[in-house]
Amino acid sequence: MKYIFGGIITLLLLATLAFYLLGMWGVELPITSADLTKAWITGLVVLGALLVFTVILPFFFGGRSNRYDKSSGSIAQRKKD
Repeated sequence: MKYIFGGIITLLLLATLAFYLLGMWGVELPITSADLTKAWITGLVVLGALLVFTVILPFFFGGRSNRYDKSSGSIAQRKKD
């Protein structure tokens, strides 16, 4: 998960840096600073949604550990029904 966060943030930072660097050299770009702001907002919304899903989903699917006998040592053994 940290690689996804890092990848999205790195791409947004590199795009921002490239946008302002090319603008400094006078290169005409097909995007504007408003488009760049929208990309930043979209990236932050995606990161926020990923974080929320990472926190919430284990509460819905976390009951599997109850099916194992934890007193059998370091290797999990299935409980006998």
